[in-house]
Amino acid sequence: MIPPSPQTPPNPTTVPKRRLRVLVGLVLTLIAVVGAALALTPSVAEPLVRRALIRGASRLSGTLDPGRLQMDSWTRLTLDRVSWRDGTDLNVAARDVRLDIDPWRAVFGGNPVKAVSVGSVAFQVGDPDHPFESVDALTTRLKGAVRRAGGTAPDGPTPPVPSGKTRRTRGDPSRRTLPLISLDALSGAIHCHPFGEALIEGGWLNVVLPDDGLAGHARRIDGALDLTVAGDMPRHIAIAGQTSGGVLLESIRATSTPPLRFSLLGGDAQIAGVSWASDTIAAIEPSWARPDGSAVHAQSLSVRWSDRDDDTAQPDWLPAGVPDGVRRLIARKVLQEVEVLRPEIVWLRGAKVAQEKALPQQNAPTTPLDSPADFRGRLVAPYASVESRIRQAFAALTQGMARIPPLRLSVHGASFRLVGQAHGETDPDESLANVSLTLAKTSQGQLKAQVRFDAPESTPGSNELVAAFDPLDRRLTGTLRVATLPLVPYAQAFPAALRPGSDGLLEAADITFQADLPDRLVLTGAATLRGLSMDMPAVASSRVHDIDVRLSGALVWDLQTAAIEMSDALVSVGRIQVPFTASGSNLRDWPQIRLDAAMTRMNAQDALESIPSDMLPALDGVRLAGTVAATATLDIDTRNLSAMRFNVLPDVADMRTVSLGKAAGVELLRTHFLHRIERGDKSVVNRIVGKASPEWVPIESVPRQLIGALTTSEDAEFFRHQGFSPEGIRRSLRVNLERGGFDQGASTLSQQLVKNLFLSREKTLARKLQEAFLTWQVEQYLTKEKILELYLNVIEWGPGVWGIGPAARHYFGKSPAALSLLEAAYLVSIIPAPSRNHAHWEAGAVPKPFEQRVKRLVREMQRRGLVDAADADVAAEQTLRLASPHGPGTQDPRPGDLTDIPDDEFSD
Repeated sequence: MIPPSPQTPPNPTTVPKRRLRVLVGLVLTLIAVVGAALALTPSVAEPLVRRALIRGASRLSGTLDPGRLQMDSWTRLTLDRVSWRDGTDLNVAARDVRLDIDPWRAVFGGNPVKAVSVGSVAFQVGDPDHPFESVDALTTRLKGAVRRAGGTAPDGPTPPVPSGKTRRTRGDPSRRTLPLISLDALSGAIHCHPFGEALIEGGWLNVVLPDDGLAGHARRIDGALDLTVAGDMPRHIAIAGQTSGGVLLESIRATSTPPLRFSLLGGDAQIAGVSWASDTIAAIEPSWARPDGSAVHAQSLSVRWSDRDDDTAQPDWLPAGVPDGVRRLIARKVLQEVEVLRPEIVWLRGAKVAQEKALPQQNAPTTPLDSPADFRGRLVAPYASVESRIRQAFAALTQGMARIPPLRLSVHGASFRLVGQAHGETDPDESLANVSLTLAKTSQGQLKAQVRFDAPESTPGSNELVAAFDPLDRRLTGTLRVATLPLVPYAQAFPAALRPGSDGLLEAADITFQADLPDRLVLTGAATLRGLSMDMPAVASSRVHDIDVRLSGALVWDLQTAAIEMSDALVSVGRIQVPFTASGSNLRDWPQIRLDAAMTRMNAQDALESIPSDMLPALDGVRLAGTVAATATLDIDTRNLSAMRFNVLPDVADMRTVSLGKAAGVELLRTHFLHRIERGDKSVVNRIVGKASPEWVPIESVPRQLIGALTTSEDAEFFRHQGFSPEGIRRSLRVNLERGGFDQGASTLSQQLVKNLFLSREKTLARKLQEAFLTWQVEQYLTKEKILELYLNVIEWGPGVWGIGPAARHYFGKSPAALSLLEAAYLVSIIPAPSRNHAHWEAGAVPKPFEQRVKRLVREMQRRGLVDAADADVAAEQTLRLASPHGPGTQDPRPGDLTDIPDDEFSD
């Protein structure tokens, strides 16, 4: 056996040298490969570019001519021209095309084109002699000219993928990077109905890196073109967009100068442009204006959607006038949100809104009265009108909410302006700003809405309306909460008779409503209205300002039974508080009305100052002490007005007058004073009233029969009441309700005296309030005899005839003391209408019907024990003879003027 020879240990310096030689060899090899690649790049890139052009041409129908290709350097290629033609209706030509390429991508794969610069592009779409019939026809033609990869048409079959293999999506846009593009000039023509010929000139386009300058897939797109459409003015179109993650557009925005205009819903509409994202499209600065001057303008209107699985949906909620193309587009989308930024709505002061066709009504009034004459008709007709409007509103609300597709609507920063019809001027106080609306409807039909009214006087979000609608139980609920809200911008929403003034406010409002459509409405809560102005002839002859009202309670309106009930209610005017309950039933046919109210006891001066001063000019400067309270009850059944109950009971037991001020000279009634009389023809007569007047007749010189006739005819309870006749008020109210007009008054002699001395003859609530206070004062200052004496000496008995002395001489040529019973009764009978009844004197004879009325008055005096039977019998046999300038009976009286005689003025 031969022993193994020993191994020689390796030299430590040999290994590093060997590794170094290997590394140097690899580096030299890599340098050689790169150098070879760089040297061969032009020869390699040119066929690659040509193959890319050929592949592109295979995806297009028609003919593609790439022109002459030149390699300027190993990173740049130039094409003198590229053209494509498909028939006579599609033609595109580009010149001076420069391509910057990446040689590494050219060798190792990927998109070798980094940037494209084009000197000019010219195109023609549509044959001038045979333009496309519609935009849809144009779209179909363009789709047909483009094939998919592999040469298949867009709608052709897709080649099958072998089992177990995944198709490589080299054509997937998300895997490609859009090169940087510069287009210096664009021109062309589009021939398509309905816009005829559209010419594009002076266009340009840039695709550059985003503003942050970072290299990557994202690109920013900028461009513009000058467009002229047949029949339209030239316009400039600016384009801006963004891509991200490939060649697919992320967003694009196009604006037009001047804006695009078109007709919509009977008005003129326009938009300044549109912007588009993957799931959103927006109209930029849309506006719409009617010929009457009403208009809407917004900063933008955007719509967000998702794709629909099918295109069978019909967007019937769209208004008339929306183009069919838009309808078809929306039909393929599921709308999710509509957002309107800063809309401004302008409407004309006093403009009338066109009414739509009346919707079907349920439970319509069974007895509509077009021209009501009696009290029942005056209740039924307005109720029928209001109920009809409410039912129409409910029906329109139900139909409108059913038509709204499931989506979310947001309106931010809306404003409203009310302008004059003459010159379009705007009152800043009548403008409304910062209104926001959010409306959301679910796929189940449930709808929620929120409206906010921001105002400088309140914190943001403190004024809002929240509402919800559930289609299953057809219930609409909501809440209105307002801290402080100026009312002038909403003036047109108020009735003409009750409008807010320049400082009108809605304050401390918290109202909840519930409507069970279409049969029931419930309102609960409270609200304060300040600074209202009222123009109601029945209340005051001129507009009343500075009215502050607060109303609270619960109102239930049952439209099925035509019944309204208000409970736990409180109305406050200034510091006056009146709790009340009110109800109305059977309002369509024979209404029944009930009201119970009680004025809470309060300081009398506070009560006086709570009533607007415009209503009480005759009480200017009056100062009161003590307290005041009152109760009122009204119960009316229109089937039986004779059973009506009406009571007003003021409680002024401890109220006293500290000062009567400067307007009412009640204290002068004990002496003599100047009575200023304004006649119907606007002339003024001044008379001295009192013992200093030569025509003055003291009460002692007035026949007892005349006083008896006066109290019987005008005020049977004169010597028993304290200035007011509750029974007379009830009787007058019943008669007037039965006749549907103001046929009979209820003023006592004291009230008539006050009206003649201090007030106008208008029939208003304001005059009645002043009359009531002054009558109370007169009854405190004067005796009944003094009141009668003043009354007989100041009232009018005919044109230019004031006082009993001149009246006795004018009609009978006698002094008052010499009047017979029949003559005294005649003078009393003409007091209600002295000017009209003066026709008796002008004719020289008293009409027989009127004379019979005078004799019935005498019999009524006999029944009440004011004259004996013998005197009444004598009067019944007499004939009235007037001291007429024509002599007795020289002219026939005019029946139309002389026989209109009240028939129940003597009843109690």
